[in-house]
Amino acid sequence: MIIEEFWLILCASLCNVTCAILGCFLVLRRMSMIGDAITHAVLPGLALAFLITNTLDTGPMFIGALAFGVLTTVLTQLLGQSRFIQADAALGIVFTMLFALGIFLIDIVTRDGSVHIDVNCVLEGELVYIIFDTVTIAGVTMPSVLPWIVLILAITVAFVVVFFKELKLVSFDPEYAKVQGFSSNLIHYTLMLLVAAVAVTAFRLVGSVLVVAMLILPAATAQLISTRLVTMLILASICGVISCITGYYSAVAVDTYVPGMIAVCSGMLYALVVTLAPGSGLLARLYHRIAFQFQIMEDDILLACYRIQERAETRHIPITEQQIQKILELPTRSHAWMYARALKALTRQQHLKRLSRTTVSLTDMGQTRGQQLIRSHRLWESYLDEEFALPPDHLHHVAERLEHYIDAPLQSGLAGAVKSNEVDPQGKVIPPGTGS
Repeated sequence: MIIEEFWLILCASLCNVTCAILGCFLVLRRMSMIGDAITHAVLPGLALAFLITNTLDTGPMFIGALAFGVLTTVLTQLLGQSRFIQADAALGIVFTMLFALGIFLIDIVTRDGSVHIDVNCVLEGELVYIIFDTVTIAGVTMPSVLPWIVLILAITVAFVVVFFKELKLVSFDPEYAKVQGFSSNLIHYTLMLLVAAVAVTAFRLVGSVLVVAMLILPAATAQLISTRLVTMLILASICGVISCITGYYSAVAVDTYVPGMIAVCSGMLYALVVTLAPGSGLLARLYHRIAFQFQIMEDDILLACYRIQERAETRHIPITEQQIQKILELPTRSHAWMYARALKALTRQQHLKRLSRTTVSLTDMGQTRGQQLIRSHRLWESYLDEEFALPPDHLHHVAERLEHYIDAPLQSGLAGAVKSNEVDPQGKVIPPGTGS
C-alpha cells in the first residue's frame, strides 16, 4: 500500500509542479482562465482521436487533445485581435463551443455501447486508478502516465531556463519586449502549447474542472509572498507539492475524492498566505493600517500642542489634556482609546513631557516635530489656495488629510512651488524647515 501511495503522490506532485511553473506566467500575464478553457476545449480532441484510431491508448489521446488545446489558443488569439470582440469574450466563445462539440462527439462515440467513457472521469480525473495502468522501465514498474508527466516537466523546465529572459520580459513588459525585437507571439504560442500539454496530462489525473486549480492557486499563492520571478517559481512548486501531500492524506482521512481535496488544500494554503503573508497579507495590512492610524493620532496631538503653544507665544508651557481633546474633538471611544495610547507613546518617545496626571508639555524634540507638521499643513493650504482656488473654509480640512503624507523632499518641493512660503492664506506664519 505504501508504494501505491508513493506513486500517487509522486505523479500528482510532479504534475502540480509543472502546472505551477506555467501558472506563474499565466498569472503574471493575467491569463489565468486560459488553462480552464483549454481543459474544457480538449474534449473534441479526445473523441476524434478515438474515432480515428479506435483506441483509448495514451499516445493518440494525448495528440488529439493537444491539437485542440493549441487550436483553442490560436482561435482565441485571432478572435481577440478583432476590434469587434473583446479578449475575454473571445475566450468564452471558443472554449464553450469546443466543449459543447466535445460532449456531442463523446455521445456519438459511446452511443453504440462498444466503448465506455465515464463522464465523472472527464470532470474529476482518475488519480487513484493510475496505479492499475502500469509500465515497466529499467526494471521499475510505475504508472504509465508517469513518463508523460516527467517528459512534460522536463520540457517545461528546459523552456523556462532557455527562454527565461524572454519570458520575464514578455510577462512584465510586453510592449518593451516588442520594442526590443522579441517575438512575443512565438513565446506566447510556445507557452500555450506547453499549457495545453500539461493541461492534457493533468486532465487524466484530476479532470477538466480541477486543472485550473493546479495551474493558478500555487502560482497565485507564491505571488503573494514574493515578486521576484525565480523565487515565485520555486515557491509555487513548493506550494504545489505541499498541496498534493496534504490533499492526499486529508482525502484518505475523510474518505473522499483525492483530486478535489488537493484543490481544497491549495485553496486553504492560498487563504493562509493571504492572511499571514508579510507585507501583503491581511494581518500585515491591518497592522500597518492601525499603526498608521496611531501615527496620525500622534501627529494630531503634537499639532494640537504646538497650536496651543503658538497661541500662548511661549515654549514648553503646561498643556492640559482637556485642551488637547477639545482641539481634536474625539468623537468615539475607539478614538479616545487610541488617543490614550498615542499620548503614552509620545511620552515614551520623549516628544512630550508629563508634568502631572493631566498636564504635559512639548520637549525640544516634540517642538521640532510639531513645527514640521504645522509647516507641512500650512504649505499645503498655500499650495491648494494658489493652484486650485479652493474656498478658504475648505483649505484646512483638505490640508489636514494630506499633511501626514509629506516627507522632507515633498515639503521642500511645496515650499518652492508656492509664491509665499512665509504666511499661509489665513495669515498665519509658516514655520521654517529644519534646514532653515
